[in-house]
Amino acid sequence: MDLYLANNTLYICSYFNYAALDFDPGPGTYTLSPEISKTAFAATYDMNGNFLSAFKINSYSMAHGISADNAGNIYLTGEFAGLNVDFDPGAPNVPLTSQMNGSFYTWEYEKEKLNSSISQRARVLLENYGNETRKVKKLVMNNLDEFEVIDLEKIIRLRAESNYTHFILTDKRKVTISRTLGEYEKLLDEHGFYRIHQSHIVNLRHVTGYVKADRGQVKMCDGELLQISRERKDGFILRFV
Repeated sequence: MDLYLANNTLYICSYFNYAALDFDPGPGTYTLSPEISKTAFAATYDMNGNFLSAFKINSYSMAHGISADNAGNIYLTGEFAGLNVDFDPGAPNVPLTSQMNGSFYTWEYEKEKLNSSISQRARVLLENYGNETRKVKKLVMNNLDEFEVIDLEKIIRLRAESNYTHFILTDKRKVTISRTLGEYEKLLDEHGFYRIHQSHIVNLRHVTGYVKADRGQVKMCDGELLQISRERKDGFILRFV
């Protein structure tokens, strides 16, 4: 195992085997499963211990050292063995082949590409509603080894908590994902959702009213009264005009 501290981020690397691990110490989950007996991984956390990212090498491998530059690019070194070992956690594959008894590796993971591959956990799945138009119907939230598909209509609201987002659903469940509310704002803004506060995004389908008292509150179908920011009030009202 190796630890590296830079850019207000804690970088960790090692390897794991046999059992899947949840790399998120908070209320969310981010599970990775080992490929064979030993699988190298790297994970990052902020200075408060909140989960940021994690990835693995898809083959027999170990990670012995980790560092990062000022741009947040990660440098990983260790050992691996096998044919066409994929070192890229995203796409396309970047395969390497080791010597017969194994080889050492040093690999750079660019921050932008790494974040892009990890952000696939929260993407929109397009489905046909008819022959002429395609509309967003579901949100796919996955953490590489598992995912859940949620109908947009079943999402009542989203609530921020640090680097996590809680999805409040019509079946009274709360699903927690280790992504920021800002990412979902960009993803859902054009699909019937509106951010009314730094801590809340609402599904306009489930808004039941608006109360002017206390500087403005939004009434939701689950009975919650949510505070609306002054600078977002006009934009919210325009959605119903």
